[in-house]
Amino acid sequence: VPITIPNSKSQKLAAILTNPTGKKDAPVFIMCGGHGSHKNSDTFIAMQAKLVSAGISTLRIDLTGHAESEGNLKEAGLTQATQDILSAIHFLKNEGYAKIGLTGSSFGAFACILAAAKNPEIAGLALKSPIVDYSNWKERMIQAYGQNWAEDKTIVFKTSAVNSKLTETDLDAFAADAKQYDAFEAVKNITCPTLIVHGEADEAAPVELSEKLAKSMPQAKLIVIPGANHHYEEPGAMDTLIDSLTDFIIALK
Repeated sequence: VPITIPNSKSQKLAAILTNPTGKKDAPVFIMCGGHGSHKNSDTFIAMQAKLVSAGISTLRIDLTGHAESEGNLKEAGLTQATQDILSAIHFLKNEGYAKIGLTGSSFGAFACILAAAKNPEIAGLALKSPIVDYSNWKERMIQAYGQNWAEDKTIVFKTSAVNSKLTETDLDAFAADAKQYDAFEAVKNITCPTLIVHGEADEAAPVELSEKLAKSMPQAKLIVIPGANHHYEEPGAMDTLIDSLTDFIIALK
């Protein structure tokens, strides 16, 4: 069911709520994509199909400034993404859902960590390739999207969910916003069952960071997929990722 959820700025977040049983005492997992991604990603669609067949509800959201959600991408940093997840949690609680979990990808996984740290009642945390270090983020964005950087110091951040021209000031502001948060401190406040899945050859987020995260969380399990990059393009890698995340979530039921 397509719905809208007000964010912290009273803008509309586009979301899709799927409840296969009609009951609200079964788990519901909020799905939050990465920077430049959206609620209808291949990963989330595949995960939802498996979860729905197991009687687990899902709420797939577009973050502020992404896809069908309102807002300016330039203001949609880690602080806002975390607020978006908190808004989704608030919405589900008001709807009567009691067992709420979070699953996030990349940038969205870091936002899920921060949201879970503020919500001790979160039932479970399933993370795909969390990016928790933004020290070289600006350089990576310029390399990927800065075809005209030498001319005008701008990039065109264009994906299936966003199409925005960003200046150096925009990039610096996003990085500064992200750098004010410490994932390794935040996870100390998380006690719920946690799974982190990471590709061994992730070029955007070194697997060592997830190894460090997992060691900081006694209740966390880390699955490293051999040879997989950030997008799990290697043969069989995506299937292993989806099976790992959904099996973990279904076991929480």
